[in-house]
Amino acid sequence: MNYSKLTGGLDRGIVGLRYKTLRQIYEERRPLYFKYADIVIDYRVKEPDEIIAEILKSYRQFGKGN
Repeated sequence: MNYSKLTGGLDRGIVGLRYKTLRQIYEERRPLYFKYADIVIDYRVKEPDEIIAEILKSYRQFGKGN
């Protein structure tokens, strides 16, 4: 994995934050997050142990596919 893009990343900031709130930026980018996500887990109606189990299951299945 190439980590060179992470170098110095802390001082770069968030593009657009100067002109928009973090909420506005998130709402604008949200469709892209879902479009490009490999795994999406709905956590809203689950107990923490169910969420963890689903994360682990998805992680294992994702790893087998790559």
